[in-house]
Amino acid sequence: MSYTDNETVAIGRLVTIAKTGTGQGRKVANFLLAWWNAAEWGGFDLTDLASVDDTIAADMLTVCAAIARELHYPDTVDMIDILHAHRADEYTQKYEPSARPAGDAGTASGSNGKDD
Repeated sequence: MSYTDNETVAIGRLVTIAKTGTGQGRKVANFLLAWWNAAEWGGFDLTDLASVDDTIAADMLTVCAAIARELHYPDTVDMIDILHAHRADEYTQKYEPSARPAGDAGTASGSNGKDD
C-alpha cells in the first residue's frame, strides 16, 4: 500500500510551506524533520498545531494518519532542502543574532493569532 493522492498532495504542500522560512514554515519543518529523524532533529511540539493555519494543521494530521498506516520514512519527498535550511536557520539564530531584522525575536505573529 502507498500514500493516497490526498496524502501525497498534503505532503507536497507541507514541504513547500516548510521551505518558506516563516514562523509557520519553521513549525512545519520541525514536523517534517521529526518524521525524518526525531532523535537527531528533536521532537515536534503538538501544541504547534494550534499556532498554524487550520489548513496547514489539517495537512499535518493527514500526514500523521498516513504515517500511522504506512510506516515509511520521507525519503521520497524533497526533505534535503528543508534539512539544510533548518540547519542554516539554527546556526544564524545561535551564532549570528545580529543577522535578524531589528525587533525580530525569532518568531513572527500575524493578526489571526497564527504564526506568519
